[in-house]
Amino acid sequence: MINTHKVSGKQKNAENLLKIVEQEIFFFTHSLQMIIVAWCTDASGESAKMRRLLVAKMPWIFVIDCWAHQVFTCHARTNSMY
Repeated sequence: MINTHKVSGKQKNAENLLKIVEQEIFFFTHSLQMIIVAWCTDASGESAKMRRLLVAKMPWIFVIDCWAHQVFTCHARTNSMY
């Protein structure tokens, strides 16, 4: 994301995340005149739900979870000292 959003006083759920993502997509498409073809987020449950909601609203967009988060999580679990 290019813009930052103060979310400290808001609930961290899929619906609120979707609002932020929609604002970002609007900014990219209208202000920067970009064409958004994909959106990538981390793999948390709320992010996964947000991706499903985003595709329901914008069926032409590809949504994926970040593999870097997946690799780090798997690596940390397999190499844990605990």
